[in-house]
Amino acid sequence: MAFNAEAAQLRWDNLIKRNGDRGVLRQPGRADRPISVSIQQATPMERLNQASNPLDQIAIVSPLDPDTGLLLDPDPSERDAIVVDGQLFKIFAPPDGMGASLTKLYWRIMVRA
Repeated sequence: MAFNAEAAQLRWDNLIKRNGDRGVLRQPGRADRPISVSIQQATPMERLNQASNPLDQIAIVSPLDPDTGLLLDPDPSERDAIVVDGQLFKIFAPPDGMGASLTKLYWRIMVRA
């Protein structure tokens, strides 16, 4: 049975929506883009070989717009900030698209409150 990347992407989107929050990607000069996001605490092993900061967190972001189901356009970048329930999380490392081949299953983004 072949790996179905689109079906896996939808499964990740559903997991993030069920266990996460709605938020927005905010960038100066652009309209806010709605996202589904789950903010997680970074573990010491994930901070290994990086400047250790207990405020570091990981945002797991669905690549699909929660309103339309279409891919986010443009992709998240370091120029964006994530806003969830009025709290601002600055992106301080390049977003890491996780997934097989060219289909992003989810974005793993290092953020700091």
